[in-house]
Amino acid sequence: MIRPKINQSERTDIEIKMYLLTLLGLDTRKQVLRTSGFYVISWTDDLLKWNPDDYGGILEITVQQKEIWFPDLYAANCIHGYQKFGADDLRLYVNYSGAVDWEPTFSLSTSCAVDVSLFPVDSQHNNRALDDNKPGNYHKRSEIRQFSL
Repeated sequence: MIRPKINQSERTDIEIKMYLLTLLGLDTRKQVLRTSGFYVISWTDDLLKWNPDDYGGILEITVQQKEIWFPDLYAANCIHGYQKFGADDLRLYVNYSGAVDWEPTFSLSTSCAVDVSLFPVDSQHNNRALDDNKPGNYHKRSEIRQFSL
């Protein structure tokens, strides 16, 4: 799939926001945190821009994930290995300026070091590790610089 830039050597900036909907469980013995929610992942696709006046005033369309470029993202610290974001039939929202929003859901079981020695006044911290390549892929990697929770 061709990258979303006219100049293919140009960087594609991607914004990732995570919305945690449910804390499904925390197994302190196994050190596993189970959560569910969704991401809002946004970028601009220069190849999908149009003038609404030329297309009957259409401002936004939806397309299936498999039909356009999208970042190859994985949740990297899952206890059962890497988990790829999205699904082929998931809809992406594209507006006339080329802005694309992708909203894959997740249900993850991740490793989480738990220290309950100060219970009931303890606090726990869990990092979400994202990767743009599944292990074993050796093409040029992108840098994930910002992650909002």
